[in-house]
Amino acid sequence: MGTCTIKINKEARTVIESAVVKKKFEKTPATPDENINFKFIKSETGKGLSCTRNDFEVEGLFPSISEDPFAEKPLTFNGRNSNKNFVLSNIGITCRKGLKDGLNQDNFFLASRKNLLIAGIFDGHGENGHKIASLARKFVNRFIWEDNDLSQNPIISLQNVFRKTQEEITKKCLKTNVDCSYSGCSATVIIYQNSSFYIANIGNCRAYISKRLQEKLITIPLTNDHNLADPSEKARIQSHSNISCFSLLSTGSDKEKSENIDRQFNLNVTRAFGDTKFMDFGVISEPFISEFKLLGDEYSIVLCSQGAWELVKTSEISKILEENNLENFTNILANLAWSRWIDEYNDLVEDITAIVIPI
Repeated sequence: MGTCTIKINKEARTVIESAVVKKKFEKTPATPDENINFKFIKSETGKGLSCTRNDFEVEGLFPSISEDPFAEKPLTFNGRNSNKNFVLSNIGITCRKGLKDGLNQDNFFLASRKNLLIAGIFDGHGENGHKIASLARKFVNRFIWEDNDLSQNPIISLQNVFRKTQEEITKKCLKTNVDCSYSGCSATVIIYQNSSFYIANIGNCRAYISKRLQEKLITIPLTNDHNLADPSEKARIQSHSNISCFSLLSTGSDKEKSENIDRQFNLNVTRAFGDTKFMDFGVISEPFISEFKLLGDEYSIVLCSQGAWELVKTSEISKILEENNLENFTNILANLAWSRWIDEYNDLVEDITAIVIPI
């Protein structure tokens, strides 16, 4: 994410039929019925996942300083036949370095075992954001598979995993003298299990679902960005007891107040891994979690870092999916996002990462 600037999403927020959204509070209780950061879509029928038949594990390598702009991040495969099985899954991935100073700060992983698929996308920010994103990728993947609640209660598992990941990132940075005071990463993690999938997100990596509707393909955002443009997040940050300097909020329009805070603190996201000094300002690593039942009309899940989605409309994601096969989708999206950044900012392009998973 680097020097990213958060823009308020002006696209209409889509209300999904039969969604029950609980009132938001600051803390996340341990049970779905009380989980204030929890959304559940019910259905009478379920659908299996076509892409979880074979075992594989793939992740992005640690970035190299020699990477050129728009260079593709190399993949690394773990396990026997992992490369072959991944190809058979028809999952598309692209992770490309932006046009900016520094390294590619995006990273990701996907792992499939026994009809269970897990995917994560991480968007780093700050001087050491690439290191935090790489650590988050490593620890989230490890802790999910180690968590005893994974099969029976993925919601509890995701809560445990995000908490442990933040703890381990802090310990690792302290041990290796990596400053994570003002460096961190956003994250969106998805677990597919049986006919359900679970999404946990912090910051501004996004997840979308594409569905068939009367022979048309529509794409629906599944996550909300955590930043000062979100009224509940802004209120939570403002109310944080350790912030005496939020007198900035007392004057000016809402837009001016958010911009002042952003300039003063570089507070681009209000939930993230790392960012240990920003915890004094109310930044937390606790995720919002959603559960969705597959109805049978779903086509794919799309995960994007900010570089991929910020200048691309949701309707354009649908159009690219409709007109191209899934293997080509991520590269076409990356090319469109790159051209939009060049048109908008001329000499600045954020790192661009996208994953598409067929359902």
